[in-house]
Amino acid sequence: MRVEELAYAVNGQPVTVQFHASLTVVQVNGAGERAAWAARVLGVLEGVRPGDSASVVSVDRTGRRIRLARDDQGGATLTDLATGAELPYAAGHLSLDGRFDWFASVGLRSRTAADLILVDAAAFTGDEQHDGGGVAAELTEARARLAEVEGQRRAATSRLRRAHELRGRIADLDGEIRRADAVDDTRRAFGARSRLDREAQAEALARPTEVPADLETLAGACRAAAQRRDELVARLDAREVHLSPLRETPQATMAAEEAALHRELVEEVEPAFVDALAVLADACRPFGVTIDAADIEAAGVDAPGIEAVANRAVAKVVARAAEAGDARLQQALEVVESDHRTPGSDPRSLAAERSRLLRRLQRAERDLPDAAELAEQHAALERRIAALDASLSATARLPAFSAAESVLLGRAARARRVGRYKEPLPLVVDDAFAAFGVSDKSPLLDLLAGLGDTTQIVYLTDDPDTLAWASEKAGTGQVGLWRP
Repeated sequence: MRVEELAYAVNGQPVTVQFHASLTVVQVNGAGERAAWAARVLGVLEGVRPGDSASVVSVDRTGRRIRLARDDQGGATLTDLATGAELPYAAGHLSLDGRFDWFASVGLRSRTAADLILVDAAAFTGDEQHDGGGVAAELTEARARLAEVEGQRRAATSRLRRAHELRGRIADLDGEIRRADAVDDTRRAFGARSRLDREAQAEALARPTEVPADLETLAGACRAAAQRRDELVARLDAREVHLSPLRETPQATMAAEEAALHRELVEEVEPAFVDALAVLADACRPFGVTIDAADIEAAGVDAPGIEAVANRAVAKVVARAAEAGDARLQQALEVVESDHRTPGSDPRSLAAERSRLLRRLQRAERDLPDAAELAEQHAALERRIAALDASLSATARLPAFSAAESVLLGRAARARRVGRYKEPLPLVVDDAFAAFGVSDKSPLLDLLAGLGDTTQIVYLTDDPDTLAWASEKAGTGQVGLWRP
C-alpha cells in the first residue's frame, strides 16, 4: 500500500497531511508528539483508540484509492474514492471489541505490522541486527532486473531509432511528392505553349501581365478626338456656315463663325487629340509598345488612320501582356523542375514507396515500449544496486553509518512484500538520524530518498539539519515536506 493522506483534528481544528509517493518529512516537535503522531497512523489502520476521529487515504495493490475513516467511537467506513461506493469488510477482520483491523484484512498481525512499520533510534543501537543474506539476495535480484531492463531499453532505443529514420524518409518523400505534383500542375498550366529563349523571357518578365482596364477607353478617346478634328477641318475647308432662319448671311457673321470654328480646332480639339494620344502612349509604354510620329504618318492623320494606329497598339499590348504571363509560367515551371530532385519519379511511384515505408513504420511502432519509463527504471535500479553494494561492502571506519545503512536496507527489504497479497508497507521513521553527525546524516537521508522508489517512507523530526535537507529536496520535487 501507499498512503496519500492522513486527516485528523487538533483542538477542534482540522489537519490534513499529504504524503509524497516516496519520502515525506513531517515536522513534529518533541518525542512525545512524534510518538502520538505515529500511534495515530497505526491506530487508524489497526482500529485502536489513538486512531479514532481520523482517516487515511491509501492506494491498494490494484490501484484503487480507498479512504478508511474512523468515527469518535472507532467505527470504520471504507470508501472507494473513484466510485464513491462504500466497501464491505468481513467479520473475520474485526478485533475482539468489534473494530475493523486493516492489518488483519491483508493477513498481518498488528504487532508484526507495527514492528515492521516503525523505525526509531533504538533500531541503530544494536538491538536490531541487519539481515545481510536478505540484502545479498535482493542485490542479486536487482542486478538481474537491471540486466533485463537494460536489454529492453536497448531494444526500445534501437526500434525508436529505426522509427525515427523511417519518419525522416517518409517526410523526404512527402516533399518529393509535393514537388512532383507541383511540376505536373505547372506543366498542365503551361500547356502547349512554346518556351521563350532566355533573352525574350527576360524582356517578357520585365513587362506587366495585366492589360490596363481603361486601355480600350483611351483608344476610343483618340478616335473621338480625331473624328472631331476631321469634322472641324472639313467644315473650315468648305467654309460651311449655318445660315440664320432669315437666310441673312452678312460678311461679318460668316467671319465670326469661321473664327469660332478655328478657335475650337486650335484651342480645344487639337490639344485634346494630342493629350489623348499621349495618354494612350503612356499606357502602352510599359509593354514595350510605342506610338510615334512615323506610325501616325504611315497610317494617316485622319480619324481612320488614328483608329488603325490605336487598334494596333491595343493589340500589341494584349499580346505582350499574354507573353509576360507565359514567361512567368515558364519561370515557375523551370523553378519547380529544378527543385524536383528526382525528375524521373512520378507522384504515383513516390506515393507507392511512401505507403511501403509507412507500413514498415507502423510495424516498428507497434507495442513500442516507453523508452523514458525504461530509462527511469534503469536509473532507479542503478541507485538501488549502489546502495545495496555499499551496504555489503561497508568498512569498519564508519561503524555507526554502516550499521544504520544496513538496518534501513534490511527493514525496507522485509517490509517490501508482506501479508496475504505480498504488497509493501510504508515505514514511519521517528527522528532516527538526529544523533548522527551532519556528514553521516545527509547520506542516510539520501539513502532514504532512494529507498522511496520501492518503499514509501514517512520521516518524523524536529531536527534543524534534517528539515533544512528536506526543504532543499522538496524544492526539486524529490521529497515532500509538511510543516504544521
